[in-house]
Amino acid sequence: MGIVWKVLAALVGGLMFTILGFMVISMAIGQGANESYGGFIMLGLFVVAVAIVWKANSASKAWRRLLISCGIFSLALPLSAMLLSGSLMAQGPQGDAAYAAGSVIGYGAATVFTGFVSIFLAAIFLITGLLIGRDKPTA
Repeated sequence: MGIVWKVLAALVGGLMFTILGFMVISMAIGQGANESYGGFIMLGLFVVAVAIVWKANSASKAWRRLLISCGIFSLALPLSAMLLSGSLMAQGPQGDAAYAAGSVIGYGAATVFTGFVSIFLAAIFLITGLLIGRDKPTA
């Protein structure tokens, strides 16, 4: 029965790990002329998630590792949003003050919103991850 729970952790937890990791990495990379790298990034992240589950001793330890990793990805979301904002502002028209002011306000608001959401996501993932899969104290 233990292998069934590890497979479930690999599928569901791996999907969460892959989606959050892809959001962080793709936002940090920014827009490019060639957008064919997305599938390879997602496949690589899913392979990493399955490897995390495979190396764990039990399904609860696998969930613990995946949830803590998702919490770290959630904390990295505002940083990648700042990188994306900077790269998008650099691609805009140069010398237009109205465009620059609007970009600063809009991209700043997007970064603040991403930070607000990511704090709550990280709290949920980290608290849940730190409570699941703990070793019972031996007396």
